[in-house]
Amino acid sequence: MNAPVPDCPKCKIRMEPGYVLDFSQSQKVKRLRWIEGDPEKTLFGSFKTKGKRQFELIANRCAQCGYLIWFAPEVAPE
Repeated sequence: MNAPVPDCPKCKIRMEPGYVLDFSQSQKVKRLRWIEGDPEKTLFGSFKTKGKRQFELIANRCAQCGYLIWFAPEVAPE
């Protein structure tokens, strides 16, 4: 996924592109996603996602101060 890599607003240096993984599910590691709308729980305690737009998150990190900027670009899944 190509997304803009900004300069850190604090340090004014180019940030490092990256992503964040979710290790919370046993045996499944996934990239974090942005999901439109308010969270709605199912009867089983998970969240309803069917029919909602979802985008994988990209995180850019400043190597100097650690500041993060998140992007959720609208692109087709790879």
